[in-house]
Amino acid sequence: MCIRDRPGSYIYSLSNSCGTFTSEVVVTVTQAPDAGADSTLITCVVDNPTDLFGLLGNSAQTGGTLLDSTVDLVDGQMYYASQTDPTSACESAIRIGVMVIIYQSPNAGAAVPLAVCENDNNVDLFNALDGTHDAGGAWQNNDGVGSLTGNVFDATGVTPGSYQFTYLVTASPPCVDAQVIITLEVEEPLNPGS
Repeated sequence: MCIRDRPGSYIYSLSNSCGTFTSEVVVTVTQAPDAGADSTLITCVVDNPTDLFGLLGNSAQTGGTLLDSTVDLVDGQMYYASQTDPTSACESAIRIGVMVIIYQSPNAGAAVPLAVCENDNNVDLFNALDGTHDAGGAWQNNDGVGSLTGNVFDATGVTPGSYQFTYLVTASPPCVDAQVIITLEVEEPLNPGS
């Protein structure tokens, strides 16, 4: 039984025609365990399992029943913790909440071969990706040749050869940015001769 009273000695007395009887009762109050403090877990979908106990703060007492490690946490779900004293069976007066936020890891896709003519002024670099990439990334011109505007490359006047571009998709922390480097082959136009 959990008693929420002040500790101390209490004397109770009963009186009737036969006399007065007294009894002393000593109340010992066991401090309810501390479940810790509310917290938020921000994680990436590919992260290793996270020990939720560490999120409850320094005052949280050890012991209790942990969430089964096979339980998949759900994005936007609040998980609660409380402590029960094994001796008194008193449960902590406050339940502590851990809000789970799970970000998806970005995907920059995979590179596929792309060859263009040196007089092509409208090369869509997304054609050098396999189509699995996330939108919203940014292209970088690794070799600094030609003109790149967004995902459109102007190969006009570029010397035939291999040139590299990076597609970068920025992640929400704690996830890691994703990037892929594509190689664009710029070729001379065919000459049918005279």
